[in-house]
Amino acid sequence: MVSANEKDSVFLSVIGQFETSKDKCVRTSIGTYTVTGGTGAFANATGSGIFEAQSDVCANTSSGTYTGTISRPNSN
Repeated sequence: MVSANEKDSVFLSVIGQFETSKDKCVRTSIGTYTVTGGTGAFANATGSGIFEAQSDVCANTSSGTYTGTISRPNSN
């Protein structure tokens, strides 16, 4: 994931279920994630949470939510 400033990133490891619709356009995903690091302000970040997402490859759209924590070591 890339932050709003387009410089800092968060790296995630994702485990979950990914299902594709019968017409092959829509992919629904649910599962958990673990923060495995990052760059810039998120270097050495840790955390975890859950996610739900849906992508429509035919319409070129996607949306989803990631709920959980991201912690930056040594931040004040």
